[in-house]
Amino acid sequence: MKDMKKIHQPPQVDDGYQALLSAVKKSGMPIIGSVSAVEMRAWQAAMLPMLPPGPEVGYVEDCAIPSSTGAIPARLYRPKDPARALMVFFHGGGWTIGSLDGWDAALRRLVLACGCAILSVDYRLAPEHPFPAAVDDAVTATRWALGNVSALALANVPVVVAGDSAGGNLSAVVSRVLAEEGASPALAAQILIYPSTDGDIDSPAMHRFESPFLTREEIAWFYSQYIPDRRQRRDPRFAPLHAPRVDGLPPALVLTAECDLFSEDGLAYAERLRSEGVHTRVRRFEGGIHGFFTMDRGQLPHSGQAMAEISDFLTEVLGPK
Repeated sequence: MKDMKKIHQPPQVDDGYQALLSAVKKSGMPIIGSVSAVEMRAWQAAMLPMLPPGPEVGYVEDCAIPSSTGAIPARLYRPKDPARALMVFFHGGGWTIGSLDGWDAALRRLVLACGCAILSVDYRLAPEHPFPAAVDDAVTATRWALGNVSALALANVPVVVAGDSAGGNLSAVVSRVLAEEGASPALAAQILIYPSTDGDIDSPAMHRFESPFLTREEIAWFYSQYIPDRRQRRDPRFAPLHAPRVDGLPPALVLTAECDLFSEDGLAYAERLRSEGVHTRVRRFEGGIHGFFTMDRGQLPHSGQAMAEISDFLTEVLGPK
């Protein structure tokens, strides 16, 4: 009898990503899980100077967010023109790697694309700080931003949360936690870029195909760093798809990539939001891979398209710039 979990061929990856994946392989990047998180972070930091910098924006400042567990590092970006909103952004990296510098170029481009001030949050990372440390930092940072929006954005503008991958997960969790608390002012929107929402490494979605980038084995390693106790993996602070209810949450934009194992996570969460009355907009990038949001090189259009989609969504829910 054939194995019901047989892995199928992946969808066709866009040619531009094929070239990028080949270059990554030649770069000597360690396979995720083959070295420690500390070594992965060091490798990423060493590679950053070789990448093109982001564009100039109106204002950039490193700052610190007060917290009961110690200051949370952050970086504030403002456009040259008045900001239409303040976006609290959580970077990706499997709750384990990722940094302010690693997302700097992408967020500078996002400032220009959407006209928002952006507060990039450097939440604590696993395995040194396992679940729910990242959640606690994300909630603390967003509460602080809501209470200081005029000082951060130089105007009393709406506040939205956004993030990619693990950061998309944190954005979904923060949106629900603050809605349940009745935070005032309420968040105006949530932007979830290829988010993890289910947390089940053995789900059928994780066996659909052999991923060209971020494999099931690598996802399992990230999960084991962040939330090693499998009994906790249905906690809605890790798996927002399993929250008892999601009604009353802010409007959501969910962006997914066709050739990404997390695509089904994003689509399932979007459907859950819609089913409980949350205004939800979805776009899947055909031929795209996990991580495309920060990939702005050569013939890779999806990052710029995603930023345009975010700008359009903000116009839809907040009004014109």
